[in-house]
Amino acid sequence: MNRRIPTSSGLWVSCKYGDRCTTLRVQNFSVSGALIVTEETIPVGTRLELLFSVPEGEIRVLAVVRSFTQGRGIGVEYVAMESGAFDSVLKLMNRLLE
Repeated sequence: MNRRIPTSSGLWVSCKYGDRCTTLRVQNFSVSGALIVTEETIPVGTRLELLFSVPEGEIRVLAVVRSFTQGRGIGVEYVAMESGAFDSVLKLMNRLLE
């Protein structure tokens, strides 16, 4: 269940790091991470607070940037989730697979 699922242009995430806060499109999603589209250079190792507002509920995740590709975006790994968030992630994964 750790496969990455391509998302439609309708999946967005609020992303906070340092004193910056922005909303970005999610290109693919999995239970352990995501590929997030951004033109901005966000260094590998940067910690991000992510908020996915989806029909399954608000999913709050602490993530770390694991890769950056200019013109494509950042690959992030989830390192911590709020209580109950994993169940919402699984529900979101199931919906994306439909």
